[in-house]
Amino acid sequence: PPKSGSGIPVAQVAVIQEFGSPSNNTPPRSFMRSSLKENNKQIRDLTKSGCKGVLKGTETRYTLANGVGLKVSGLIRKKIKQITEPPIKQATREARTRRYANKKKSASDKPLVDTGLMISSLTYTVSIGNK
Repeated sequence: PPKSGSGIPVAQVAVIQEFGSPSNNTPPRSFMRSSLKENNKQIRDLTKSGCKGVLKGTETRYTLANGVGLKVSGLIRKKIKQITEPPIKQATREARTRRYANKKKSASDKPLVDTGLMISSLTYTVSIGNK
């Protein structure tokens, strides 16, 4: 699994950001749950339509699951890019500035977006069993 610059798995960083970590003074910045909640009808309609296609034989279970996975992962990526609250702390801003001091790219003030690793690591897997 992909790891952040500090060696923590990206999935663990995502969970910490999603739910927050009071012991590390990290506020929650929901991007997974909020994406699902805000787009519930769209996801439900896509799933319902796909299920009808599977029953009619015009779509497979795999294409249905793949389509839903593709849609949901895209919605989560979009949400990550949209989040601005709560803002990053001054110490985080300063750490980012130091890290980018000798690079052509400038530090981002956006929460959840620093190196882009979480967005680029976001994926899904379709596994269709025989049961």
